[in-house]
Amino acid sequence: MAAIPAGEKLDIFFLFMYKMGMSEKADHLFNQLNTLGGKNPPLTGAVENIKKDWQSAFQPHGNIRPPVSDSLCESCKPYAANATDHLEKAVKEHQSIHKPKDFTDISSAIAGPLRRAVTLSDFLHYHINESFRGKNLFGQSFDRHGSIPILKREYLARLANGQAVLEIDELNGSTGPADKPNWWTFFIDTDDIPVSGETYMKELALDVRQIEEAERDKLVLEVLIPTEILNRPLFKPTALDAFVPETKFAPELTGYIYGNTKPDEPALQSRPETVGEPVTYRDLPPGTRITVNKYHFRIYQ
Repeated sequence: MAAIPAGEKLDIFFLFMYKMGMSEKADHLFNQLNTLGGKNPPLTGAVENIKKDWQSAFQPHGNIRPPVSDSLCESCKPYAANATDHLEKAVKEHQSIHKPKDFTDISSAIAGPLRRAVTLSDFLHYHINESFRGKNLFGQSFDRHGSIPILKREYLARLANGQAVLEIDELNGSTGPADKPNWWTFFIDTDDIPVSGETYMKELALDVRQIEEAERDKLVLEVLIPTEILNRPLFKPTALDAFVPETKFAPELTGYIYGNTKPDEPALQSRPETVGEPVTYRDLPPGTRITVNKYHFRIYQ
């Protein structure tokens, strides 16, 4: 075996020391994450996802990679005061929508419209009128729209044939909170059309509250937005984007360009997913129309 020149030995030594230093920083971060998960058990799954999704020699397809991983380690270095106290905030500050230049835009690789599956109530609360967000509005009246039950009847009538096309002026809200990643799915081929609303929501790994609400309403709505109208970058989701209590997210670690959901039930198919900045409907081009599809919660309803 040929001897390594002295200069190259020195370069290899410094490279080794650099990698060891980065590994040490990651170890400190993981220890802080473990402490955070111990203090807040509902975050345990989210903590484990970050460790699984961390790019390393052992996990080359990890989606949390430099410069994001370096920056997150630096912001939570072990000698920072109250490190675990600000860790949750630091994680969210490193989500794709907050550091778009550090993530790869995959919007050009997605054909067809982006889709969001929502309950009827969430559609009225968030998409139709942003001022409804987070309020218990049932039975209350509003100058412009009347009460939520009246709105429900109005939109159910418009969706009687399974689809409604809405003018942009009818949508005074947005597709999601401004400070959180907006999750989208999309169809790759015609076989992706869901069997029922219940199946669709479970395949997207939506939370129990949404599924139970859709079951009461006996339907699920699907909001479609063409990617060319969206005109915003889209990213493969990372565990940072899904850092929430009781998360159902599982990192996609096979090198796919987009994410894939991991449903709880083996018989259900996974669905492609991407994240991006939420859309305020009034910011879309004038004359835009938004398609809303209705799926029965169960096929016999």
